[in-house]
Amino acid sequence: MNTDRLSHLLSVTIILLICGCSSPRHTPPQAATLGAPDEMQLLVIGGGGSPSHNQVSLEKNVLYLQRLLANMGINERPHILFSDGNDGHRVVQTRDKSRTTPKLNSMLSQILGPQKDLHNRYRAHELGHVDGTANPKAIEEYFNIAQNNPYEAAGRLLYFTGHGGAGVSSNKQNTSMYLWGDHRYRVNTFCSELDKVHVDTPVTLLMVQCYSGGFANVIFKDGDPKKGMSDHARCGFFSTVHDRTAAGCTPDIDEASYKEYSSYFLEALSGTSRMGKSVQQPDYDKDGQTSFDEAHAYALIKSTTIDISIKTSDTFLRHYSKLGAKGLEASLLNTSDYATLLKRSNPIDRHVLSSLSQQLGLSGNDRVVTALKLSKKIDTKRAALKKKNKGIGTKREIARRHLQKHLKTQWPELANPWHPDLPRLLKSDGDDMLKVVTKCTKLKVVGKLNSEYNRNKEEQLELNRERAILMRFVRTAESVALEANLSIHADSDVQARYKALKTLEHRTL
Repeated sequence: MNTDRLSHLLSVTIILLICGCSSPRHTPPQAATLGAPDEMQLLVIGGGGSPSHNQVSLEKNVLYLQRLLANMGINERPHILFSDGNDGHRVVQTRDKSRTTPKLNSMLSQILGPQKDLHNRYRAHELGHVDGTANPKAIEEYFNIAQNNPYEAAGRLLYFTGHGGAGVSSNKQNTSMYLWGDHRYRVNTFCSELDKVHVDTPVTLLMVQCYSGGFANVIFKDGDPKKGMSDHARCGFFSTVHDRTAAGCTPDIDEASYKEYSSYFLEALSGTSRMGKSVQQPDYDKDGQTSFDEAHAYALIKSTTIDISIKTSDTFLRHYSKLGAKGLEASLLNTSDYATLLKRSNPIDRHVLSSLSQQLGLSGNDRVVTALKLSKKIDTKRAALKKKNKGIGTKREIARRHLQKHLKTQWPELANPWHPDLPRLLKSDGDDMLKVVTKCTKLKVVGKLNSEYNRNKEEQLELNRERAILMRFVRTAESVALEANLSIHADSDVQARYKALKTLEHRTL
């Protein structure tokens, strides 16, 4: 792709939305997809691979997006693919803290297992009529229609709110998003569908699943960096790197507790939080508007989760550029010289570095090195807690087996939860079962071990959050240095491609 063509692409963006949205009426797929060239085309795919992984927060992410589009005056109707489509089955997992589980059920679950899903309920999704099931066939059909479209000046937006899986042993970055029916939909497969979109129509991705960073490779042919840049204009923003899980996904119906990447990202773009509170929109470069990369920066700064969020230009730089090393390439920037990094950074990255430095209490010219040292200390603490919990888990299992034996001696039917006599026994002998368990000294042992185990897990989570903020700071510093070094390591065509990519990321909704 030549430089003139790249310049032409800078006036366009495509945004594909993968999650879900409600609709007051049914629109056939073709009508929903084919629009005027100046209308942004929206694709929304969302939900989990099965009911037990289709938390209500995923549905609420879609509803939040709907509200924001309406508030911002964006009337283009999204093409919606969500969980089981319009089948009407009870596929959305919810948990209402005001609803209590009977003490006997909780006790038996704790002792006999399983404990998973004990407090969850299920209902059909409340998105109204959607365009289809969130499965590979529906995505293929959508892009088959897009293949017949001419160049679209306003582009397409993709937002995926769901779950993701790790890469394969042969390619750790070929990660996946889970689609309905537990389909693993990988980066390379997705690229083959994206290739159906007109080559001059840019596509912007917003993806919030675990391991989502692997999808930053859509900028390469077949999602493979070894094959070089794709001719298609694409950029994207991702909740986390390719080898880490992400925050979010909860059956809790309390939306005020939701803290995940797209909540911050969309909040920045719209100026309205999930709960309807007005927030100051970021304008770090003082150009009077909030761009996608500024929304990403806002999330890096505001998020208190385990996410180490990235964008496509970060992936580009790590493939085409290198960091400097003292004594090896002294002319190149390296992350140990914070003052120089700050001078060479753009206004958006500079704001991220300054804000995170303040949050982390970092100072001095070697603060990046300090951040890396702090991260290693956290890794050591996390490893110690993990080892400790492994020992606690072993002790807890021994105590649980003692309780199981104690119960099953008197009620052998408990050995199989499907035993036909068990419902009657739970009703007639439930009080006696509780008495037997509460009198056993091993119950207190299990309770104490559970408390200690959960405290350690919470401490691990807090350490993970602290480490994530440190790594956001470090990775931003690395990207600044890599960008400054790009002219040394890459030819003019690669530099032009990078400039085009950065311009796409700086588009606005």
